[in-house]
Amino acid sequence: VLARAAQLWESATSSQITRAGAVALHAAREKGASGWLIVTTGLHERGFELCLRVGSVGLEAAPAPWAMALLKHVVDWAQTAPSDLRPVLLSLPTAPAAGIPSEFGAVSFAPAPGLSAAHGVVPFAIVPLLRDEAMLVREWSPQGFGEVLAKATPSFTVDPTRVSMLLSPRARAAIEARVEREGSALGSLDAPSSALRTQKDGVVWELSPDDALAFVALLKGRLGHGRSFELRGEGHLVRVLPGDAAAITEKDPLTLKLSRQSTRALRATLRGEPGTYRWDELPGLTLVVRRA
Repeated sequence: VLARAAQLWESATSSQITRAGAVALHAAREKGASGWLIVTTGLHERGFELCLRVGSVGLEAAPAPWAMALLKHVVDWAQTAPSDLRPVLLSLPTAPAAGIPSEFGAVSFAPAPGLSAAHGVVPFAIVPLLRDEAMLVREWSPQGFGEVLAKATPSFTVDPTRVSMLLSPRARAAIEARVEREGSALGSLDAPSSALRTQKDGVVWELSPDDALAFVALLKGRLGHGRSFELRGEGHLVRVLPGDAAAITEKDPLTLKLSRQSTRALRATLRGEPGTYRWDELPGLTLVVRRA
C-alpha cells in the first residue's frame, strides 16, 4: 500500500509519521491535490490497511487535528474488526471529547481510489457520514451510500464543512427509492450503550437515544424486508427475528421475535427521547432510553 501511496506524495519534507499503538500513520501531501493522504501500516494481519484523504485550505505542516483524532479512533476499533469492512457502519462518539467534528455520526468504508492492493492487503478509505446520512444508511447499505457519494466525491476526500447529500432533492429521491427497494444490508450493528438486566416481570433493556434510533431504523430496514438483525452491546447480543407471533427468549443471547403487528407497534411509539417504553404485544420487555 505504501509503495503505491509514495507515488502520490510530493516529497519527504511534506510528510510525517505518527503512531496509534502498534499502527503507524503516514501522512503526506498528494501530488496534484491540495490535501493530505494518511495511510496506516500495521493492520495487515486484519486483512486490510486504512487511508483517510482530507482537504486543506493552505500549506499546513500537518493534517488537521480532527483528522488524526478520527483516524486514531477508527484504528483502535480496527484491531478487532472483521476483515471485510465494506458492509460495516461504525458509529462515532460526539465531539468535543473525541476531537471529531460533531457533524459526523458514523464512518463506512470503501476500496481506496488510487491505491492498489499490496501483498493481498486491500486498502480501505474511511468515509465519514453526517448524522442524518448515518441514520438513513442504517435502513439501507454503507456500500450503496458509498456509490452515491462517489459520484460527487470520487476520491472520498473528507470535508467536514460539506452539506448533507440528503439536502439535494435529486440525490435524496434516488437514495430513498433504493432504501425502500433494497432494505438494510446491516445484519449487525454495535450498540455501545446497550445494557440488560432481568427483573421479576421480564427484561429491562437500556439504550442511548442514538442506539434507540438505530434499533428503530433496523426494524424498518431489516424486519420490514423479512430479515433478522442483532445489536452488539458490551459482552452481549440482542437478536431480533421476524416471526408469526411476538415472543421473548431471555437466555443469552436475548432474542426478540417480532410479528408484523408488534413491529408496527414498536416503530410507531419508540423514539430517540429519554423515557420508559412498554408494549402490550411484548409484556416481558421494558425498554429504557437513557439521557444522552
